[in-house]
Amino acid sequence: MSNSMRQIQIILPDRDVKKVLSIAKESNLNAAHVRSAGEIDLVIITVPDEMVNNFITKLKGADIDKVGTVSIMPIHASLSHVETEITPTIAPKEEIIENARRATYLTKGYMFMIVISSFVATLGLLLNSTAVVIGAMVIAPLLGPSIASCVGTVMGDTALFKKGIVSTFLGLLIVIIAAAITAFFVNSLGLLPPLVDFSVEELPSEILERTTLNILIVGLALASGAAGAYSFAEGKGEILVGVMIAVALVPPASIVGIGIALLDVEFIFSSGLLLLVNVICINIAGTLVFWRLRIRPGGFMEMVHSERSIKNRLFVTIIILFILGAILSWTTWTAYQTYQLEKDINREAELFIEEQDYAYVTDAFVEDTRVDTDIFGYPEGSGEVDIVIHTNNSAEIQWNNITLDLQAHLNNKFKNEITEGFTVKINPREVYVSP
Repeated sequence: MSNSMRQIQIILPDRDVKKVLSIAKESNLNAAHVRSAGEIDLVIITVPDEMVNNFITKLKGADIDKVGTVSIMPIHASLSHVETEITPTIAPKEEIIENARRATYLTKGYMFMIVISSFVATLGLLLNSTAVVIGAMVIAPLLGPSIASCVGTVMGDTALFKKGIVSTFLGLLIVIIAAAITAFFVNSLGLLPPLVDFSVEELPSEILERTTLNILIVGLALASGAAGAYSFAEGKGEILVGVMIAVALVPPASIVGIGIALLDVEFIFSSGLLLLVNVICINIAGTLVFWRLRIRPGGFMEMVHSERSIKNRLFVTIIILFILGAILSWTTWTAYQTYQLEKDINREAELFIEEQDYAYVTDAFVEDTRVDTDIFGYPEGSGEVDIVIHTNNSAEIQWNNITLDLQAHLNNKFKNEITEGFTVKINPREVYVSP
């Protein structure tokens, strides 16, 4: 048994006190009855965490919640010297529901922190700074609204579900708008460092890696949702796990805003698709975790309604996820094909330079190969090859001839895949050989 306890205080008419004391006795719990001068008394009961939900259900069955006020409070310390085994415990169902409701409130503080996190995340993405992006995740308050919709689903509480969805999407909409405004003004005022090129073709790696459509993001989002739901249910570590939720939501939403500032439809579509997949996966994983933890309604009819609700919503979201997953699977496969094509180009370029046996060229290796792709990762028809050539006499080499030869060879070799041709850039590096 856990040593984590809750104190249940019940204020009710004295005529109903016997029912509460009887329920406590049946559950082998000690109860303190505090009499008052009037007709309203107080009953205090200390209940182990694992028994709280069952005890509350019994109180509701006796209509105690209708005749009195039932409060559940955690006990942070006790003078009892009874040693008990320490085991992880899940917070009482009513406490989880109340925390979920509070998390959906669109307070000024929530709005303010969303705007600030979006501003910081956008700057971190544009500056290609991982540290700044992580800082934005720490202050993003998106854990509660994301998980509240999951609680609403398992409890069959449509109002709570809708509030959670509205709060989440409103928060993400604010992130997108704030990111678009930030990116537009930063670029318009020329505040970016000289090395940062604000264009779709030359975006920082922090942005590019979050716009690549890959099936692996499904696993990451599911893990985020599962961790967020469990930490919310346990009532511990919510801030740290909230960072993981924010990682799956704030950067993609900020990148959608950057895409709007760039006025690039493909860029907006790819980043928006990633954001939608993350939202759906977090909801699915969170719902399943809460259901597995037996966070469910108490009554029979409520249970039936909850099961029907969860099945219907999961069915719809899984169908949507299946469609998105098919798109991501295709883009993952095309990205792999493009990667293999780039490797083949690298190998062919190096082999060609070696076989030509140009004077003064000692060896060559491809520094970078880029094949232009469309939104789904399929080659669009052009490629760039940066090849480094080691030479012992760079002054006497006609690099232009080698460039044209290599371009002609690659254009002929890969004419079916790279229909618009290659751009080859030679980077000579002189190597001194001791006599």
